[in-house]
Amino acid sequence: KKKAFHGLQETGELDSWTLFSKAVTAHPAVMQTFHTWGTRPTLAMQRWTAGRARGMISVSTAEGGEPELIDPYQIAHGRGDDYPLWLNRDIAAWGHPTYIRLMAEMNGHWNPYCAFNSDGSFRGSHHSTHWFRQAWRRFAVIVRGGTTAEMNQRLARLDMPPIQAQGPYEGGSVPAQLPRPKVALMWVPQTEGSPDLSSNGPDDYWPGGRYVDWVGLDMYSIYPNFDGFNRFYRAYRRKPFVVGEYGLWGEDDPAFVKQLFGWARRHERARLLVYYQAQTEVSPFKIWNHPRSKRVMRRILDRKRYPQFAPEVAGYPTPTGGVGA
Repeated sequence: KKKAFHGLQETGELDSWTLFSKAVTAHPAVMQTFHTWGTRPTLAMQRWTAGRARGMISVSTAEGGEPELIDPYQIAHGRGDDYPLWLNRDIAAWGHPTYIRLMAEMNGHWNPYCAFNSDGSFRGSHHSTHWFRQAWRRFAVIVRGGTTAEMNQRLARLDMPPIQAQGPYEGGSVPAQLPRPKVALMWVPQTEGSPDLSSNGPDDYWPGGRYVDWVGLDMYSIYPNFDGFNRFYRAYRRKPFVVGEYGLWGEDDPAFVKQLFGWARRHERARLLVYYQAQTEVSPFKIWNHPRSKRVMRRILDRKRYPQFAPEVAGYPTPTGGVGA
């Protein structure tokens, strides 16, 4: 109680967090990795282990403007089951708490799993909010594990087919029992839809409390929507709250940093804030390009409210080789 983790979006190289740590003189307790659907987290887990951080995966169905690999309808109908099956196994084998920020900002048209295009036109039946909710529920049922019979019963009650391994996973067969990893699913929409339609709000994509462990939002200094944060926080109760991405976009803005961390301090369910620094060499988000904000962040993260390490890191294994990203 009265504590929160501070995290960092890592860029695939260890110096992405060491440089940040030196800049703010604080170690990120959580490292967030951005993955496209189907990417196993083997190498990410090696970096989390070496960085002595708790892991967080942000999952999209497409990479930076590329065509989507799978759509919500296909996920709901089992065509992508290998991915949550592998995540279930990999996270269980790693043995440490891992967060999955699944298909975030889903009511933003820039994401392929949004139901609408930027002009407000419907993206098609395979991208409806109904199939998004179903896709989320299916993913949650599988990645959390348990007996296959019980999971298939849950899927049947949701009018979805049984679990289907396509081949890369276990040669196309699903074992009778899946492990139960230490995994938490984070549901992180936009406060308002873009496009801002009555059918494109957060509620339209809400899969139900039993399939969500954390709720949260993203915020950048260029769009400081604290009124929206307040409305959302009140609307989705009884779940821990994550700021899945925050960052300094554009000019140095220490007032924004103070305001965001002040908001988190006053809202006790806010338990994790993750700084976004982008995966490019030239990035407007790099904290060392914002010296006044950096000094403010140093003072804030030096407080006891923000422990620099999760309690389980002392038991982390030695990194080993593997496949993935």
